[in-house]
Amino acid sequence: MSIELLSRRRDWGTRASERELLPKNVRPVRYELCLEPDLDESFDFVGTVVIDLYVVQETSSITLHSLDLEILETDVFAVDGTTINVKSLAFDKSKETVTVHLNQSIRAPAKLQLRHKFTGSLVDHHGAGFFRSPIQDSGAVRWMASTQFEPTAARRAFPCFDEPALKARFDISLVAPRHLTCLSNMPVTKVQEFEALSTGKKMKKVIFATTPAMSTYIACFAVGELNFIETNAFRIPVRVYATKDKNIEHGRYALDLAARALEHFEKTFDVPFPLPKMDLIAIPGGQGGMENWGLVTFADYLLLLDPQNTAAQAWQHVASMVVHELAHQWFGNIVTMEFWDALWLNEGFATWAEIHAWQSLDPTWPTWQIFTVDQYQDALNMDSDLATHPIEVPVKRAGDIAQIFDAISYNKGCAILHMLSELLGERVFLKGVSLHLKRHSFGNAKTTDLWDALSAVSGKDVQSMMEVWTRDPGYPVLQVVEDAADGSITIAQNRFFQAEKAQKGTELLYPLALKIRHQNGISRKQLSSRKTQIEMPLGFYKVNADQSGFYRVAYSSERFLMLAQNAKDGLLSAEDRIGLVSDALALASNGSYQVTTSTLLALLERFDEETSFAVWKQVISVLSTILEAWSYESDQTITMLRAFKTRLVSKALARNGWEFGAGDKWVDQMLKARLFAAATNDPTSNEAAERMFKAYSNGDKSAINLNILEAVFAKVLGNDPTQEKYNTILEGCQDVSDINRRQICLKSLGYAQTDALMSQTLELAIKPEIVTRGEMVQVIEPLTGHAVGKAKAWEWFKANIKPILQAGGGAPGANGRVISLFTAKLCSREQWQDVRDFFQHQNTEQYKTYLEISLNKILGRAVWVERDRDEVHAWLLKNGYGA
Repeated sequence: MSIELLSRRRDWGTRASERELLPKNVRPVRYELCLEPDLDESFDFVGTVVIDLYVVQETSSITLHSLDLEILETDVFAVDGTTINVKSLAFDKSKETVTVHLNQSIRAPAKLQLRHKFTGSLVDHHGAGFFRSPIQDSGAVRWMASTQFEPTAARRAFPCFDEPALKARFDISLVAPRHLTCLSNMPVTKVQEFEALSTGKKMKKVIFATTPAMSTYIACFAVGELNFIETNAFRIPVRVYATKDKNIEHGRYALDLAARALEHFEKTFDVPFPLPKMDLIAIPGGQGGMENWGLVTFADYLLLLDPQNTAAQAWQHVASMVVHELAHQWFGNIVTMEFWDALWLNEGFATWAEIHAWQSLDPTWPTWQIFTVDQYQDALNMDSDLATHPIEVPVKRAGDIAQIFDAISYNKGCAILHMLSELLGERVFLKGVSLHLKRHSFGNAKTTDLWDALSAVSGKDVQSMMEVWTRDPGYPVLQVVEDAADGSITIAQNRFFQAEKAQKGTELLYPLALKIRHQNGISRKQLSSRKTQIEMPLGFYKVNADQSGFYRVAYSSERFLMLAQNAKDGLLSAEDRIGLVSDALALASNGSYQVTTSTLLALLERFDEETSFAVWKQVISVLSTILEAWSYESDQTITMLRAFKTRLVSKALARNGWEFGAGDKWVDQMLKARLFAAATNDPTSNEAAERMFKAYSNGDKSAINLNILEAVFAKVLGNDPTQEKYNTILEGCQDVSDINRRQICLKSLGYAQTDALMSQTLELAIKPEIVTRGEMVQVIEPLTGHAVGKAKAWEWFKANIKPILQAGGGAPGANGRVISLFTAKLCSREQWQDVRDFFQHQNTEQYKTYLEISLNKILGRAVWVERDRDEVHAWLLKNGYGA
């Protein structure tokens, strides 16, 4: 082992020892938890928790987590039932703990019981902890309650040892009115008559079976007026629940998919799902999905689909969410990361397992192509920023944890697993993953445990190959130099930064398994040095074939354009074509390489005959990125850039059209919709949009196919925004039963660019009676996509930061995503300075990484435009876009 590697491991151990953890004097063995929520009047809950403890070290105190709870009674009992006197309770708000001081010292080993009676509120937790959600009933609002504990919000619902390694069994019971449905991780074992102590009302006490040992963050319970549907297609019952104001049959697709996904994961990983049931529940106003063991929660629009009224994009999004959360039942629940710095073992693996599953669940869906254009790009972009963090990022306290639910933990984690699977071979990789799951079932694991299992089945030193990828930030750019005389290429690797001339961490050397496509097939080569020479036929070759490696490749401008022609000639896979376009953008915007923005534009011109949805998605994304950066340039330049985009996209739109047939696959529908939306200045599609909207406004909702509903709204509001058109779209936001149409209407309001309509959209975005916690970002995002909108949104944010952050919700990383929403698309030096100045007077602890990345993006765009402004203008004129 090298001295450098040894030093890095010692440093990691030092950082791990700095975690803000509970004392190790006791550990929980079992929780007996009973909660009684009041959903009619006070919106409080009362509860008792009895925790069986094992004393590991002699102690006279017990410290556990508690936040926003009022502890009414505390008792401690010895194993024989005798009372141990409590001297005092000490609360530490900064550490979110309560310490029970005892009148005597307890020697180890011993068993104790700690009992708390407590109260808390179901209101104002922004979707974290135990909280209420609205149910619409003929204009009136009733309520249900459910939980969201990840990462550290179980302590808001009951005093507990809220760390992932402190697993324990749970005996949960809920007290509620007789007509309400009560759910938890396990099935119901008994229902008892119960008289509420506070009101004397006749209630029921629902008692659930004992869970396996599990972490607090995947405990879950829900209470409300619910309907359900069930399938027996899997060997245990699988159900979908929804509130009674929703059509429960809209959960049928998710239900059937869930049963198939569970069967797939059992077979693939050779580890059975261990619980006796699986429930999925739609939460009104929920945020994303949460993988609670046996009771997975979803925002209602991510679980319920109307077969007659849902766009292909929504189908795909729901399908992805369902499979991802079920993958967590293995990666996160059966085996849990030891601490949050290894979050990627949960999220990176669930992302990888979800994508891998689709190859069996629906072989027609281009899963890795979509990953390459979406999550893979997000990870590359974030990891090239100076503010990035390693996959395994040391976290010290609760406030740090929410900031790592990001593209590094999820998407870079998935990308390096994909890279490793390619290197070891999928069969060997899956065998190693299965061994890892079996070794650590019902326990906790570290990243090194995964490497050990993969090494055991492969015979390779996986840790040496992969440790740099998880414990160090960033990735390399491979600079390719051709030698025609020798028939070879020389590849040099250095860490890639999006910022021009950045040098931080450039001494890192990343072990790489090169996969090179060329005229004779595929070549593979290990790259373990800074510079390597490889014999290569120079007629045609592409490094990083199928984008299987997590890095970028820098060719000369001439080779980039040759590869674009190779793509047109059918020599590159879709993943190759996506990688070619995205690498060219990254290098052009960086400015330190041979590729300029005019080279990028010339490369894009060669994609006019492209047929792949995923590749078009990448091409359109690059076009949008350029237009966003050039937002505040001269009218002439912007007009020419729009003409460039329209000419490129309209040709493909004319080939594909915007008629949708019953036999169209998801990917076909999404291609047509993407092209129609991107052709913002195409006269033919704009005229069609006006005709469709007129019929829609007159009551014919079928006049616009749902796949292009948002695009039609965007065109008519973008070209001729009126209050009347805006109101027509706003009406569609009121119908909570038509979930997908409501989502589209909410997202479309931001396309209006008049000052009055933008103000209306911004104010609406934080009205909880109209826009739920998970929807605020959807309302604002389109508004930040145009020059006047992003400037307007930023000014509004500065004046309303507190209610905006509150409206953004309490899901992990929510504050950071809100900050990114309002800042990341700004692009001038003046805006960069304004953002810096504003946040100097704010407490940024909860989102400082997101803010730093946004600032780097703003400055990066400004520098890019300043550098390439004249060259781009001249190229557009020269190539006929100025007419």
